[in-house]
Amino acid sequence: MKKDIMATPEIQNIDKGTTLMEIGQHCFICHDIDFLPYRCDLCKRNYCSNHKDELATHVCPNAPRKSSSGQKAVATTKLPPASSVFPDLKAIRQQAFASPPKPNSISSKLLADSKSLDTKISESASQALAKLKKFMTLNAKSSKVSKNTPSQFIIETSKLKNTAKGDAKIPESERVYIWVDYIPEDLKVSGSLKVPIFVSRSWPIGRLLDSASAQLKIKNENNKTTDVSKRLTIFRKERVGEKGNSFVYIPANGRVNKEIVTGDQIYLVRGASV
Repeated sequence: MKKDIMATPEIQNIDKGTTLMEIGQHCFICHDIDFLPYRCDLCKRNYCSNHKDELATHVCPNAPRKSSSGQKAVATTKLPPASSVFPDLKAIRQQAFASPPKPNSISSKLLADSKSLDTKISESASQALAKLKKFMTLNAKSSKVSKNTPSQFIIETSKLKNTAKGDAKIPESERVYIWVDYIPEDLKVSGSLKVPIFVSRSWPIGRLLDSASAQLKIKNENNKTTDVSKRLTIFRKERVGEKGNSFVYIPANGRVNKEIVTGDQIYLVRGASV
């Protein structure tokens, strides 16, 4: 009679987990049993020999998070609130001007300076317009004035696009073509420095003024001084179909796409004395 091998004490005392079937683990990808699996120590996932590359590339849910720069992420819950670092300037201004400011206070001086500057700009613009009109009157006979008609506008615009200069980096679809005239400080000087240029429709008027000044080779000190006699004021000629003033004032804090279109005639007037 054959002896039952499994009944021997040696076999019965084999430690649990040391048999091949118990050593084998299911692959996380294909679920096949592999007796020598590759194991992730963090998430405890097992990979067979056919999917061992997944071990190096898998997104382990238990891996420590890192920032895009490779450093450990900062716990944002422990940071102070933004309101304590960046004060609400808008609320501060509203509070400062909500009630009449006290005499000789900082807010009263700021308010007075702001009103004074607005008054100066308004007055200088009016005087600059008078200076422009006087120059046009003095040069009416010596200057050839084109008729403001639709057909003449088309002819002049065609010439303008063919001769205009500007920043070559501006895409063609973004260009606005204009004529720019500089009215000389001495009104007795006949003629003006009329040049064709193009600018970007996305520019602020201040940048247009910089570009136009460079093309005309004149000084632009608007960002350096508040002296009215040295500042440049901008006007444009009335367009075809417009009925009103002969010249329209363009605010220096405006934008090209709001104030100017292709074919416009722009005038730069320095100073305000007539």
